[in-house]
Amino acid sequence: MYHVEANIRCFIDEEPCTCIRQFLKYVVSCGRRSNITKFPNLTIFQQSSYLYDFTFINRKYRQIPNNSFVNLKIDTLDLSYNEIEIIEPGTFSRIQFLNKLILKNNNLKSIYLPFIPNFKHLDLSINQIEKIQDDFFSNLTQMEYLNLRNNRIYEIQEKVIRNLKGLKTIYLNFN
Repeated sequence: MYHVEANIRCFIDEEPCTCIRQFLKYVVSCGRRSNITKFPNLTIFQQSSYLYDFTFINRKYRQIPNNSFVNLKIDTLDLSYNEIEIIEPGTFSRIQFLNKLILKNNNLKSIYLPFIPNFKHLDLSINQIEKIQDDFFSNLTQMEYLNLRNNRIYEIQEKVIRNLKGLKTIYLNFN
């Protein structure tokens, strides 16, 4: 169940989160340790005209279903410090306005990202990624920041990076 009280406190799956309105954007932060392993249903936010920053860090989510973010207006999505092993194909394909995706410190071995207009920031550090597919970044031509450090990557083809025409910062150390 979801509800917001005075734009300060909100509950997602009956757990308190912090909800702050900043100009025309809401910041929804659910960052304390939780035993909930099922990702919450966020459909209540679909009707809003506001842009959101969602932070679901330090939870125990293992899987992100492909319909989790349908028609949500999200600028920043932080799913760090979970136990995510699987992100179903299409999970991020229907997010509107996504600019920044942080999946740091999970158990990801691979991930697929569709075309996301204006997508600029991706952090996949501290995961279990071994290989970057040749077409992995083909849909992310506007990306400026990429963090792949502390994975198990043993090879990246030059053509993979060449597709990232807007890239300004890349971290590949500790692989």
